Amino acid sequence: MSAAIRKLPLLTAVLASLWLGFGCAHDPEKLPPPRAYGDIDRSFDKRTITAERGDAVRINLPSTAGSGFTWRVVSNNSYVLRQIADPAFQADHPQLAGSSGTTTVVFQAINAGWSVVRLVNMRGDESTVTAENIFEVVVHVVPPKAPPKS
Repeated sequence: MSAAIRKLPLLTAVLASLWLGFGCAHDPEKLPPPRAYGDIDRSFDKRTITAERGDAVRINLPSTAGSGFTWRVVSNNSYVLRQIADPAFQADHPQLAGSSGTTTVVFQAINAGWSVVRLVNMRGDESTVTAENIFEVVVHVVPPKAPPKS
């Protein structure tokens, strides 16, 4: 029996344990509840941010309820960021019909990597979008920092 064939069971065991360990460490279902990354607003347009795996990335954009325009997510790497809340509108003055306010979309960083998150503010089935109705942020997700040793 050749040396390569004799080592095959050992190699198979090592590869299987690495594969199983990788799968458990990166299983989005095993993530702790998200920590808040912080609010990302219009000032983050065309910028890159870094979040840790497990962080909640909350994007808040200005909206007007009565205009018929709504923010929609049109680009996101769902392997890196999972959208955990649909866009939600909160009026600045709820007692006033058609009040302006903020639309919030929440993602959770689930795996290390890069995601270009693009939202467009559009009405109905319109296909033309102007530059001021596009928001884009690049999110770089990194592994969480190790806790300091005591």
